[in-house]
Amino acid sequence: MARSDRRPSLSGPRLATAAVAGLVVAIAALPGDARDEESDRAAAAAARSFLDALGPDRRRSAEVPFDDPQRLLWDVQKRRGVRLRDLEPDEDRAAVALLRSGLTDEGYRAVRGCMRVEAAAKRDDRNYWLAVFGPAGLEAPWAWRIEGHHVSITVTRAPGLGTSITPVFLGAEPATVPEGHDDAGYRPLGAFEDAARALLDSLDDAQRGVAVRGATPPKNVRWGSFQLTLPKPAGLGWDAMRPDQRELLLAVVETWIRTFEGETAARARARIREAGHENLAFRWIGETRPGAHHYWQVMGPSFVMELDHFNHDPNHIHMLWRDPEDELGAQLLARHKARHHAREKPPVRPARRGKLY
Repeated sequence: MARSDRRPSLSGPRLATAAVAGLVVAIAALPGDARDEESDRAAAAAARSFLDALGPDRRRSAEVPFDDPQRLLWDVQKRRGVRLRDLEPDEDRAAVALLRSGLTDEGYRAVRGCMRVEAAAKRDDRNYWLAVFGPAGLEAPWAWRIEGHHVSITVTRAPGLGTSITPVFLGAEPATVPEGHDDAGYRPLGAFEDAARALLDSLDDAQRGVAVRGATPPKNVRWGSFQLTLPKPAGLGWDAMRPDQRELLLAVVETWIRTFEGETAARARARIREAGHENLAFRWIGETRPGAHHYWQVMGPSFVMELDHFNHDPNHIHMLWRDPEDELGAQLLARHKARHHAREKPPVRPARRGKLY
């Protein structure tokens, strides 16, 4: 039986230093505003430590100006930064600490799991690129990005205002590691799949008739266009669900949100709540039996999350989370400009281009 609770047996550097782990515990014990400030400090310190650990050539590759056009390119084929494969052990440990500064343990395991299963497909599980955009500190916005096959995450921080993690793209091939490989049965994105199937399985026939629409799923995630305006959510709406099903729907959303560190998760929940839980909808396309090719999405006015069994291969999945109004920190940057640069021209929404996969 496929299992989603198994961790990949990662060889190489340990997951985090004791100092980082202790700092996370200390931050969690602080009150709200102090916790946000300490989260900003810890993230900036992790980014600076990563850059300081690099040799001169690798640092020049990893350190990118915040206004570099590459920050606005969401393109896993055109990468900036330093490749994880090229890092020395101390540099790699610093890179891990930076990733963990924006992700929970659960989120970090999912990301590293998507990398790890590359080996089962005979691809390089260290062919991922990490870059820091702008000076990491407490005065001005800055960002970091990890990108490669089946992973694209951009974390934008505006100190004192918040953190944005959108868009996020994750994928896994194999989605379930087959027998004969290390970690056979491991599913790096199993929690996401299982949460959606629990909701599907709770629906009665009438509800399924609304939620499950279409026999042929799309060949990929549907909302990967680079300028996205969300339509009205389609599928089975909140008002058509029983209270227990509404809880299951929110649990699907939570599988994404709980991958983000505390302040970022709270901000994501607030945006969804302010847009109205009553506006959420769940949609399924394709077969409903486990292992068959299918697609599902949860959408609200402010976000979309989706999963697709890619290109008719039931052991290859893509997932996407987008908050179009806050992509690459757009709302945070607008608030930062309003607070600190009021006389400047208003920011132009970035034009993103490139290829997702």
